This record gives sequence, structure tokens and C-alpha cells, in this order.
Amino acid sequence: METAAKPHRRSTYEKCANATPDDFRFSVKVPKSVSHSSQLARSELYRFIEESAGLGAKLGVFLVQFATSQNFRRVRRGTPARHTARKHLSPLVCEPRHESWFMPEVDTWLGERRISRVAADPARVPDAGLPGGRPGLRYF
Repeated sequence: METAAKPHRRSTYEKCANATPDDFRFSVKVPKSVSHSSQLARSELYRFIEESAGLGAKLGVFLVQFATSQNFRRVRRGTPARHTARKHLSPLVCEPRHESWFMPEVDTWLGERRISRVAADPARVPDAGLPGGRPGLRYF
């Protein structure tokens, strides 16, 4: 049985930001309790955004890693990705693992919402090794 990771406090993020060079940027992974949930846990999501805001200008991107069972249609209907993108100014990148995410219309949908798709290594499905979505932001 997998146990949930304890969330970081805002002060922890602040310490990390203070310990790195000015030009350093962090990629912060959205907790599994939010990204793998069938229902959006808004209170958890908002708490996570508030805590990670401790990075200040060093917050580069939010990374949302989806479960292999999370197909595009299911996620599109009410995901943390959609709400995170609206609630926060930091870029959002997602790492889908279900084959339904690797279609031209999905790439267009992501791009319209300014969400990038990760180029994964190893690629679990064809085209997963290529970045997609938001033009101008590639995450490898």
C-alpha cells in the first residue's frame, strides 16, 4: 500500500528558493492526491498552490503527471490541470500516459489552453517521446 507524501510547507519552498541562484527555476510536481483524483480536490489544489508560491519568481512550471488509466476525455471534463492553469500564472505541463492523449486534436486543445505536454523518456506509447501542446514551451 502506498502512503501519501506529506505536503511541503510554504516555508520549505521559501528556503529552497533562497538556497538557489537567482536564475534557477523549479519544476513543481502537482501531488498525486490531486492529479490522480477522479474528482477535483479544490481545497488540496489551492493549498498546494499557496504552499508552492513560496518559491516566488523561481517557480518555473507545475508538472501534472497523470495515471496510465486517465484518458483524455475523462481528464478534460474536470481536471486539476484546467483549474490550475486558470488559478496560477506559472506555466503548466502535463505528462499523460494514456494513448488517447497523443492525437492532433488533443495537441490543439492543450495548445489553446497554454498547456504543454511532456516529452517522456522512456515513451510509454508512440509519440510520448515528443513534446506537444503549448507552442514555445517544451519540457523534456
